[in-house]
Amino acid sequence: MHTTDASSFELAPRSARRLDFAHDRELVVLRGRVWLTCSDHGEDVFVSAGHSARLGQGAVIECDGAEAARLRLVPSHEGWLSLAGRALAALAACLPRWPVLRPAAPDARALDGGRNT
Repeated sequence: MHTTDASSFELAPRSARRLDFAHDRELVVLRGRVWLTCSDHGEDVFVSAGHSARLGQGAVIECDGAEAARLRLVPSHEGWLSLAGRALAALAACLPRWPVLRPAAPDARALDGGRNT
């Protein structure tokens, strides 16, 4: 791994690096493509130049190309509205589930006054 400044680095082709220290940071791919896997995510993802991904626990990246990938780690800039939304979603998941009440189908005998029985 070649460090170009405090947050940017290059990853050689077909090499991998653990990024345990970078949990909850954004990985920005400046050049190339990387394969990203995190122990707390269900699926691996490929991140290409010009795109980014938030890193989870146990992040591992692998350069997926013939040329070195240039990468940058930046702090996640999650706004207060996004944080509030996540907190409300977590709270809602803890609340009991109430049955959904729907109107019943009308009784045909009640509609015609009981004449057609």
